[in-house]
Amino acid sequence: NGDLMTSYLKWRNVSPSIIGSGRGLGAIFGLIGTFVFPKLTTHYYDKLIISRHTNLNENKKQLISIYKVGFLTNWLFWVSLLPCLLMFIFFGERGITDYTVILCMALSRIWLWSFDLAETQIMQELTNDDERGIICGMQTATCQLLYVIVQIMGIIFHNPATFGYL
Repeated sequence: NGDLMTSYLKWRNVSPSIIGSGRGLGAIFGLIGTFVFPKLTTHYYDKLIISRHTNLNENKKQLISIYKVGFLTNWLFWVSLLPCLLMFIFFGERGITDYTVILCMALSRIWLWSFDLAETQIMQELTNDDERGIICGMQTATCQLLYVIVQIMGIIFHNPATFGYL
């Protein structure tokens, strides 16, 4: 869903309307992820209530359920992108691979945004008030640094034929 992926798909002659539709689907699935997160959190919280962890207070049960949702959605995000890698390995650069990438990236947004909500809630609830700005600022700075690294890699591997390295 980034500039490099869009450039690559345009180089592969994927229709701009398909690329735009994929981005739109990604946005819709991202919104779905914001509805999935509280459902999953409630599911894990309810499981803790009826399990052997009855001696935990309510806040601990809620945090444990958020941890579990974060762990689950992080793995589901990567698993939902796995077909893209497998398509590139087994089929190379073909039309079916291009469309698989678009679909998988759109679907992965459900888990990306669910994970993002879990991460944000954990950072807000487990960070002391006087340190929250530092922690959140560092997290944002790290994300921006990694974004710059990806863009630099795009400059180094600027030939679309070397997209596999990215």
